[in-house]
Amino acid sequence: MSSDQELVELVLQGNKQAYNQIVDRYKGKIYFFLYGMIGRPQDAQDLAQEVFIKAYFHIQSYKPDYSFSSIPYCN
Repeated sequence: MSSDQELVELVLQGNKQAYNQIVDRYKGKIYFFLYGMIGRPQDAQDLAQEVFIKAYFHIQSYKPDYSFSSIPYCN
């Protein structure tokens, strides 16, 4: 299994399949975190999708010293 850093490097090189691996790795954690906050499954799923879209467009801000889950998605 590739590390977050390896996957991000592949994404930055244009490998979209690598981003799918990142999504698969974190989708459960993101979904359950959001579901715990709002309590509505469909809304949590929609928000999780938005998180991953935003993360994709800000992936260049990834710092290899941190887990991918710590990328600042805001703004």
